[in-house]
Amino acid sequence: MTINEALIRTLLVAQHGDLAELPFTRVGLGFDNEVWRLGDDFVLRLPRHAIGANLLSNELRWQPEVTRKVNLRVPKIVRRGEPSEEFPWPWAVLTWLDGTTADEGVLRSGPDAARTMVAFLRAVHQVAPKSAPHNEWRGVPLEQRSYIIDERLAILGESVNHVAIRSLWERAVFAPLWTSPNVWLHGDLHPGNILLEDGIPTGVLDFGDLCQGDPATDLGAVLMLLPGPTWGILFDSYGASDPAMTLRAVGWAVLFGVFFTELGRSGRATYEAIGRATIKNALDFEASNL
Repeated sequence: MTINEALIRTLLVAQHGDLAELPFTRVGLGFDNEVWRLGDDFVLRLPRHAIGANLLSNELRWQPEVTRKVNLRVPKIVRRGEPSEEFPWPWAVLTWLDGTTADEGVLRSGPDAARTMVAFLRAVHQVAPKSAPHNEWRGVPLEQRSYIIDERLAILGESVNHVAIRSLWERAVFAPLWTSPNVWLHGDLHPGNILLEDGIPTGVLDFGDLCQGDPATDLGAVLMLLPGPTWGILFDSYGASDPAMTLRAVGWAVLFGVFFTELGRSGRATYEAIGRATIKNALDFEASNL
């Protein structure tokens, strides 16, 4: 979907006229949404395709409920945009959050960041109601994601250690599955969705993948943010004394690491460094702790 200034002005005039005179500029082009800053206090999120529209609808439905007690700032829903002849999907006006995404920033303290993110996870990881959405990509048994590892390793070729990655992956796949009640998951806690200010995590973005499932998915994603020596702090602070939970989380981390390495080579410069560091940290953590 082509999104431009003329379209945005038309949508605002038609549905939220009191905001139509605010200046706006595009600040982000994600896989699923375009993000435009609106004035000083707001941000517009508009889906780029039908899948993105489904994710935004999911976020608008569940995010206020799931994030009521979190310790970090999250965007608040200010206005809801309805589908129209000009734009076929829902869209939204949210509060703007200052900060630098963690893929472009530098942590001041890995241990402090680990504990901060654990507090966020603990607030989110409450038992999910039966009506909570499922997500075929998140919170599921790792075996269902094996084809991604195969596809990405084939693309990356000899630039990564296939033998070590596959060995770790196989161990994680065969770890005992999550059998407790499903909990809420953010579902997409990679560094590009975590905001830093002065090197400290202060906010979390993009709740489109909210779903129910195994918390190891979110733990694995947060590991991407942290230096390798602090991974143990994350697990200790979270209370993941179950070796199977730890192994599944490290499995998710190596999956995300491979995925981000390939994405980085496809044009997202900051992602490749994150992906390669995550793979190394996962292999080192396995060697020392698993």
